[in-house]
Amino acid sequence: MRHWLGGIALAALLTGCAAFQKEDDAPRDYIVFFDYNTADLSDAAKMIVDNAAQASKSLKVGEIDIVGHDGSSRTPDKLADARFVKVEDALAAGGVPRNLFKRSTLNDTVPLPDTALRRIEIHLVAP
Repeated sequence: MRHWLGGIALAALLTGCAAFQKEDDAPRDYIVFFDYNTADLSDAAKMIVDNAAQASKSLKVGEIDIVGHDGSSRTPDKLADARFVKVEDALAAGGVPRNLFKRSTLNDTVPLPDTALRRIEIHLVAP
């Protein structure tokens, strides 16, 4: 299980760290993973959010959909909200206007592994 999680984190890191030369090469989707029971951004997570912020400046972006777990059952509401805030604050610190942010939530209707509940997805949506 640990090896599998490491593969997911590496894939997310590589997606977030992808170098791009022109607009079409910039990724539009990023995944930020959190450690258990914390909203703190790890160094890898900060790098992913920074890359998303930089890409949002080079792409035509109509909104930034920030998708996270809704806090039901296995993730407390306060923790889920704190994770949203950390990602939004980091994007804003990277120069992304907050008026582009749109929060969306996932729910527990489909059973997910715990790591899936400890993530925020960032989608750079074209206008």
